[in-house]
Amino acid sequence: MPTPVPCIAFSGAPCTGKTTSITAIKRVFGDAVCCIPEAATFVIGQAGFLPPSSIEENRLYVRAMSHARMALEDMAQTHARSSGAQFIVADRAVLDAAPYLPGGRDELAELLETTVQELFQRYATVLFFEPPTKEIFDAGRAANPARSDTYEGIQRLTEQTRAAWTGHPSFQKIPATAIWNDKYALVESIIRDNLNKKEAGPA
Repeated sequence: MPTPVPCIAFSGAPCTGKTTSITAIKRVFGDAVCCIPEAATFVIGQAGFLPPSSIEENRLYVRAMSHARMALEDMAQTHARSSGAQFIVADRAVLDAAPYLPGGRDELAELLETTVQELFQRYATVLFFEPPTKEIFDAGRAANPARSDTYEGIQRLTEQTRAAWTGHPSFQKIPATAIWNDKYALVESIIRDNLNKKEAGPA
């Protein structure tokens, strides 16, 4: 089995700067990075497949969305190896679906016939974007029709998503800031640090 290209997951609630940061990363790193878009943007925003209301149908929906996400990640691995990309950045990750199930990450792992540890292993590093102010959130929500969350909802989602990642060996928080450049500078710094460690190899 080929050695996986390191995948950095951008996690957190909507409108926290994940997608904007990925756009900047593409510009800065060019062919060295392979970026995976958010699956929900396609499924909800373009296909119009909204989450169902019943618990059982929602379980099937989350499973299908998660399989779509995993397929995108697997294709990104193939593309990164063939193109020579040094790392992958994923806009959201499989475990970000955990808050949408009553049983959280354990139920998600069972649904996908895997384990939480195996889901952890898909991502070398997790950058967790803290939620913005309500004003920034409202502006971001208006710009993305795939989003139906309320500000109170993303506060809950933030806590539940953070809980889903508890125990990941390389979980790093990206604090909310009024100046986006400050946030992005931290993101880029962490990515460069990861690349330096990869180039240095085992100690």
